[in-house]
Amino acid sequence: MADLTLLEAAKQMEPSRMRGIIQLYADAYQPMQVAPVINTGGKAAYQWTIEDELAHSSGGKRNVGSDFTASYGKVKPYESDCKIYGGKISADRYIKHHSPASVAFQESSQVRSHAREFAVDVFEASGGTSLRGINHWVSNDSAYTGQVVSAGATENGVLPTTTMLDELMSKVDIGPNTFFYMPDVGVRRYQYIGKGQQSNEPAVRFAPDQFGVWQNTYNGVPIINLKDGKGTDLLSTTELDSTSANSSTYNIYLVSWGVEQASLFSSNEVMNGVPVPQIIPATDGSNLVYETLEYYVGFVPHRPRCVGVLKHCKNSVTS
Repeated sequence: MADLTLLEAAKQMEPSRMRGIIQLYADAYQPMQVAPVINTGGKAAYQWTIEDELAHSSGGKRNVGSDFTASYGKVKPYESDCKIYGGKISADRYIKHHSPASVAFQESSQVRSHAREFAVDVFEASGGTSLRGINHWVSNDSAYTGQVVSAGATENGVLPTTTMLDELMSKVDIGPNTFFYMPDVGVRRYQYIGKGQQSNEPAVRFAPDQFGVWQNTYNGVPIINLKDGKGTDLLSTTELDSTSANSSTYNIYLVSWGVEQASLFSSNEVMNGVPVPQIIPATDGSNLVYETLEYYVGFVPHRPRCVGVLKHCKNSVTS
């Protein structure tokens, strides 16, 4: 049960308002649909180690009459705290009595908004009260900085190519739950390449997956364009370029999700083996009737090769 996602856990709950809210929260954006959630056992932090250095080799062989020489490796310990995500789900009590359909729309919109912030932070948050997102890991931790590919050291960035995606893929352990994440301009850039307008690139595909849903892929890895309900990009297109002169480039992320890869961890109440958000009824004496959605959750890259980032991509499709 430990490798269930929040969405899978919610679907197994008994029908209730709580199930509806949690399922809506988990289903709003793709990362929470596919990321397993590890139970911390109620602890506010999650600990793991990575292999920082292999054992010093003395040769995995010996002569007759001799012995092997002992060697050692190094591991690096990590600890990450749960962060508090969620927010209020509120509506005026007059609307609750006289326009139930409007209440449902308003409340579902608020839940998706709370989920949006969390989904963005998985990639772009820089710690503090927020997660340490993937970009922060690969930019600031020595064990993960090798997971960066630079499109080029040019002001305003460089147009990404399929060769750059090949290099990015070489840095990540590709599995059945691996995805590219990029803003709309990145998706359109690779669609442009795949159509043969620049060159014949058969590795870029737009085809139905096993469920019949049409999807962009590169070398079999799905390309996800994270957008909200209005079609606005979740991922930033104003990252610093390689010269730090301005903020007009974007990142492409490659993530392998799994209990030993990239995952979420949480210390909330457990349902079906998975910690799920709390739904807390509350009142502040005003005319608003609300609940608080509260999720104690963190992101963990269990090993460097579960994440990779292509940086300094030019915010353009063709030139």
